[in-house]
Amino acid sequence: MGHHIIHLGSLIFLFLDGIFFRPGPGGYVVAPAPVGAVVPVLPSSAVLVTVEGIPYYSSSGVYYRQVPEGYAVVTRPVATAEIAGGGSNPVLPARP
Repeated sequence: MGHHIIHLGSLIFLFLDGIFFRPGPGGYVVAPAPVGAVVPVLPSSAVLVTVEGIPYYSSSGVYYRQVPEGYAVVTRPVATAEIAGGGSNPVLPARP
């Protein structure tokens, strides 16, 4: 109870407080968060993370961006750090 049905193309997932499930033999099994899936609510453990001025929400290593329909699962954002002497280096945000 309390789960949401999530459609991503022809795939169907159940979503419950940050955990995705997909149909498996004999029932549902835990699945990795599918990038592109849109969930109506954030997990209760989600925290706001800002990367290069862009707000993301993070929970258990999954990142979300707010969209009109809810929150879309996105790939982990990468920031760029300037290196002394010129150039740049990609930097992943700290895990909350």
